[in-house]
Amino acid sequence: MMLTSNFPSIRNPSAMCPTCHSPCMSPKPGCLAECCLSPISIADLPSETPFNDSAALPNAITSDLQVHRVDIPADIADSEWLDASLPYVQVFQEQMGTTKLARGPSSAYYTLTASGQAGLEHATNELHRMFVHATQYVLDHEEQFAPLFHFPASLWPKIRASWADHAADVISARFDFALTPDGIKTYEYNADSASCLFECGHSQDAWARAVGLPGRSNSATLFGQLVEAWRAKHVGGVLHLLCDDDLEERYHSMYMQAAAQAAGLECHLIVGVDSITQDPFGGLFRDADGRPIRNVWKTWSWETVL
Repeated sequence: MMLTSNFPSIRNPSAMCPTCHSPCMSPKPGCLAECCLSPISIADLPSETPFNDSAALPNAITSDLQVHRVDIPADIADSEWLDASLPYVQVFQEQMGTTKLARGPSSAYYTLTASGQAGLEHATNELHRMFVHATQYVLDHEEQFAPLFHFPASLWPKIRASWADHAADVISARFDFALTPDGIKTYEYNADSASCLFECGHSQDAWARAVGLPGRSNSATLFGQLVEAWRAKHVGGVLHLLCDDDLEERYHSMYMQAAAQAAGLECHLIVGVDSITQDPFGGLFRDADGRPIRNVWKTWSWETVL
């Protein structure tokens, strides 16, 4: 499930608390002033739907997702079903090891009910708010929670500053859900390195058309949403897209690059980190052509760099 909506800035980074006389982004431990604490109760978190046990909230259960099979004639299976002039398609085909649509006479596919789709969308929006709330809560109680993350102490001021300045800079993210007979369960939230964009927004729709399936994809408008999300960010200057030296990460990043370019941004893809240099004495980071790296969208995990 892809999330491309904006959410408001969490905290004014320059605000000073009138009670503890510290920056609200770095309150003194134990300060109970409203500006220094995020809501302790999850019930205080802004929500599209009030948290009410009796409310009939949208949900998705196991039976909402069904597996089917479709027969694929040999001429269709051997067809060139994707536009190989698109750079990200070329890398996808290299990753798959073929340009053909199918390797056998039939293939599985999945359908999701409309109510199941509504449940997934509701869970995505509500859980995103909860994760934002949880992040703010950790920062509000840094002394208590910081040791649990094992980050170097020097990183915490940078984390607070990043959260204050860029918390709303969300383009896409992905929840990993499981459907049970009782509803949706969450595995994890890939909040800054969501993959599957190309598959969701391009290849699954092309595949369905090629084999003649009825219905529609639940992400048929994803590319347009990504374009609008980039336009809404008003990025100033060049955008660098960073990924690991991995074919899947590369076509995923190139698909996002195409969306950003469609939004009017100048983009450059950086594979790996070996070509990145830094000016002396802690200056700017630069790409292989000497361009300053100021705006970044990435797929690699922080462990790759740290």
